[in-house]
Amino acid sequence: MKCWKLCTIQTKVSLIVNSDSISSSDNEIDDIPVADAIINYDSGDEEEIFHRDFRWETMDNYTGHREVFNCDFEPRNDAENVSDTVQCFELFFDKEIIQQIIRVTNRYAEQYKNARGNLFSFISLVRSWTPVTASEIYTVLGPFLFMGIVQKPTIRSYFSKSRVISTTGFADIISRERFELICKVLHFIDNESIPTYQGPPRLFKIYPVICHLNIKFQTLYLPNQNIAIDESLTLWKGRLSIRHFLPLKASKFGIKTFEIYFFINTIISNQKTFNTSFPMS
Repeated sequence: MKCWKLCTIQTKVSLIVNSDSISSSDNEIDDIPVADAIINYDSGDEEEIFHRDFRWETMDNYTGHREVFNCDFEPRNDAENVSDTVQCFELFFDKEIIQQIIRVTNRYAEQYKNARGNLFSFISLVRSWTPVTASEIYTVLGPFLFMGIVQKPTIRSYFSKSRVISTTGFADIISRERFELICKVLHFIDNESIPTYQGPPRLFKIYPVICHLNIKFQTLYLPNQNIAIDESLTLWKGRLSIRHFLPLKASKFGIKTFEIYFFINTIISNQKTFNTSFPMS
């Protein structure tokens, strides 16, 4: 460390000697100031040297003032005067994102069939594939939300007709075969867009949905002054590269996200998924 300091000071001295503003020769350079500079540089505190131009000032007359929040926190744009649950859901999952899901899902289904030359067994569900529609996408998203409340070990358990484990509503809106087939080919982005994709690599499959929802969170409601940033862990025990293991949490395995909350209706206004390739901002 001292050797590095000595070399640094010698370099600075040589730059001063060789500058055009000094006309004297090398023989006229006094070695005593250089030695004093080395001693002073080594003996003093580094922070004091680097910040020697900083000056402390008294703040006896300073009085802090809380910033005035003048904005009206309320629903904005299409969210004004919306109280119906279904209409509120459709504000976030609107026709734009639904049409994108339909387009890439049907495209992947055709790619999946063509890659295998339509050689499927007679009991394969892919043989009976028909293009998915907007109503079917909404029908699939509904059970997805319901599965977070009523938890069962398998998807087929929700469609069981047994009196012990039967679930009302699932089999009435969609058949199990069609539900499993749509889940098999469900996509949110075209796989062939990888060369032009510029988002986080590990979030490639769901990145369009994350961007769409973040825009909706920011445009449909203006939060109030009291907001908070907190982390959340979505339970997930499957195979996933961004899965985290937190042994001290109730849900030890899951997907970690950072979310912005405000305290009136506790609506999430923004969220970012935590992974090594997606820095928080």
